[in-house]
Amino acid sequence: EKQKDITRELLRNIAETNSSFGNALFGIMYNSEGRDKEAIEVFKKVKKGSKIGGFDLEYTAFTLSGDSYMKLGRLDESLESFQKALKLNKDAHYGLALFYKSTKNREKAIEHFEKYLKIHKSGYYADMAKQQLKELSAIR
Repeated sequence: EKQKDITRELLRNIAETNSSFGNALFGIMYNSEGRDKEAIEVFKKVKKGSKIGGFDLEYTAFTLSGDSYMKLGRLDESLESFQKALKLNKDAHYGLALFYKSTKNREKAIEHFEKYLKIHKSGYYADMAKQQLKELSAIR
């Protein structure tokens, strides 16, 4: 009960201050908990160009909104969100690749995983992209 009170107070404060950082944090939390409709709603409140300490809140909002829309089966909105994210950061090729894989568009998925790997040769997501490419290559 106390946690719910704290959450309500934080949300009230974020709404009053129109905090992009607060909205992004709650969106990330909701997305990770599978509360996708709530995530999308708070991500819509993240202001254009919002950054904090080099962390691009707008890019994060578009990327995770794309993920939430995809999980809800709202594919047009998912694609639109990932495309907006791509305009802000080329790392969005990874999310777009996952989107296309989920919609069974093998060629587009491969294209975007390869574009992601041109930017990132190593790291967790690069390893994941390589694994995804192996799986997609096995499907002919």
